[in-house]
Amino acid sequence: MHWRLLLAWLAFCLVMFALYSLFLSAITERGDSATPNAAKGSIAVFSGMPDPQWSLDSNYVAYIQYVLETAPNVAAPTEVPSRGYRGMNLDLLTTDIPTQVTIFNEVITLRQAGTTRYLSDPNRELERSLLEHIRGDLAPGAYDFVKSKIP
Repeated sequence: MHWRLLLAWLAFCLVMFALYSLFLSAITERGDSATPNAAKGSIAVFSGMPDPQWSLDSNYVAYIQYVLETAPNVAAPTEVPSRGYRGMNLDLLTTDIPTQVTIFNEVITLRQAGTTRYLSDPNRELERSLLEHIRGDLAPGAYDFVKSKIP
């Protein structure tokens, strides 16, 4: 008698495990969950010390890719300071082609497949949005300093 109950319990557990696995694969295929570490970023701000770094999930990277696809081209920036805040750098890890992005002073520099394009970031909208998104990953002093440099 006990072996029948044990066998029934084992069968029930196997069925539940199979259903759970199917549920997880369905969620993943639909893209309902964000992939962590879809991009690595840093703020070029310090000289002589490591710059602050963070990771972005796939949901925020999708927003960045939308901005990159819709932003108009602009002329190359005339100069970037050699010290102090010099922008935010991203390595997008979920793209088919390795993609590096620098966001600074209303210009998005996009490096992809050996080419460089310059895109508009009007009123530093992407730069501000990204700073607010990563605020929790930064030391308060670093956040305040960068915030003061984005008028």
